[in-house]
Amino acid sequence: AYASGQFLHTRIGNNVDAGTDYLPTKGKQDPGAPKWSGAIGLTYDDGVYFGNFNLRYQGAQYSTLMNDQKIPGYMTADLNLGRTLPSFNTRVHPKIMLNLVNMGGVNYLSSISGFGLTAVKQKGIFGNTVSASTPTYVVGSAFTAVVTLAADF
Repeated sequence: AYASGQFLHTRIGNNVDAGTDYLPTKGKQDPGAPKWSGAIGLTYDDGVYFGNFNLRYQGAQYSTLMNDQKIPGYMTADLNLGRTLPSFNTRVHPKIMLNLVNMGGVNYLSSISGFGLTAVKQKGIFGNTVSASTPTYVVGSAFTAVVTLAADF
């Protein structure tokens, strides 16, 4: 069994040059840096049967430097089960495995592939208008079941 987690609380150190003005980003949370993330898992292996279970949590993440748009947090669970098969006195050691990814079928955005300055039009520090930009996202994997027959030799 194992568990891991982390608390990230990174802040932007300066206001950002947006071309026409500066946006007041100092002190805002960094985009793509959730405050909380963690995982817990269990692993089993008796030489014949093996498997593991993983539960992961990813907190909400801002997708703009102005912290005016974010993706929500999500939780996923994966299960991997397998059995070592008889080798029949050969050097080949076959095994069969079943992998279940995102068992709950959660629909989620897993990360930000391109962050933006601001999701809505803003007035900069000197009063100039800063246009909105559109962040882009990575969609998390859907429920997937995979059966694998493999061999060590």
